[in-house]
Amino acid sequence: MGYYDSRGDRGGDDPAVPNSQWRFLAGYQYQPWQDGTVGVQAYGEVMKDVEAYRRSLPAGNPSQDCVRGVFSVRLTQMLRYQIWRPSVFVAYSPTDRDFLLRPELGYKLTENLSVTFGANRFGGAKATTFFGQFKKDNNLFLNVRFDF
Repeated sequence: MGYYDSRGDRGGDDPAVPNSQWRFLAGYQYQPWQDGTVGVQAYGEVMKDVEAYRRSLPAGNPSQDCVRGVFSVRLTQMLRYQIWRPSVFVAYSPTDRDFLLRPELGYKLTENLSVTFGANRFGGAKATTFFGQFKKDNNLFLNVRFDF
């Protein structure tokens, strides 16, 4: 948990400067079955001086939510002597009604060399939310990693 102190706008009436916020992050990872892991996280922001922020917004500008939350889950399973690693990560914001979906498939070629193929799928109700702003930026990726 932390406090973001907006020194440039302590009164919260400058729409160009983010207001002070309380922020928190909590997570937990566990292994419910052999070679499988589940990780969960919750992130939240609570804006201060909300009324001053709303009064200062220029007409037509979209306003930020005064409370924002994101919940995420990652499921990972190691297969075939931990050579294959399928995984899926999902982040969803009930306050913004947007999401990120990231499936991956990793393969360990040698002890030091691995490749991962995956995708990023963004979505949301609005183009102004955190994940929703990227909904036209869905992509595939290939990652090659050498450990030494």
